[in-house]
Amino acid sequence: MMRARPSLGLTLLELMVTLAIAAILSTLAAPSFQDFFIRNSAAAIANEFTGSVLRARSTAAQRNMCVVMCRSTTTEAAVPQCARVAGNWNTGWMIFLNEACDAINGTPAIGQIVGVVNATRQEFSLVSNNTAPLDYIVFSPTGYPRRTDIGGYDLLYRTDTTRSSNRRICVNALGEVVTVAYSGACP
Repeated sequence: MMRARPSLGLTLLELMVTLAIAAILSTLAAPSFQDFFIRNSAAAIANEFTGSVLRARSTAAQRNMCVVMCRSTTTEAAVPQCARVAGNWNTGWMIFLNEACDAINGTPAIGQIVGVVNATRQEFSLVSNNTAPLDYIVFSPTGYPRRTDIGGYDLLYRTDTTRSSNRRICVNALGEVVTVAYSGACP
């Protein structure tokens, strides 16, 4: 007598139903994943900027010398330069030693450069929200920024001011950095 062997595979109908359910679930989850990636990207940019401000501040105090952090559009060049016009910090920035304690010296020597950060994701903008927009921050030998260089920087996704991922990065008179929601005010 022959016995019927159990089936070892799936029928075409079972496979199609499984794929349909997977497609529906992935369609429902896609917006959540997009928001997740946007929030993570915004956090990464805010952390990079905050870390750079703190690095410039600590370098100034450690070396007892003025340090400038400036917006740059030439971060990929052999000798990057500060951008002379206020704009989007998303193009990149650099940190350099500045014995004269001014931001006029926008082309430091190679030995003066402390750090360079290349352009970040282009769908984000990081701009100064001060009355006189800042394209640099000068730290004194004590590690404090000049009074004219304190304020906030708005990090926006595609200039959409309603997104929950938007942030305001605040640099206070002590050189401390605080990140708040975009709708919040700098402390």
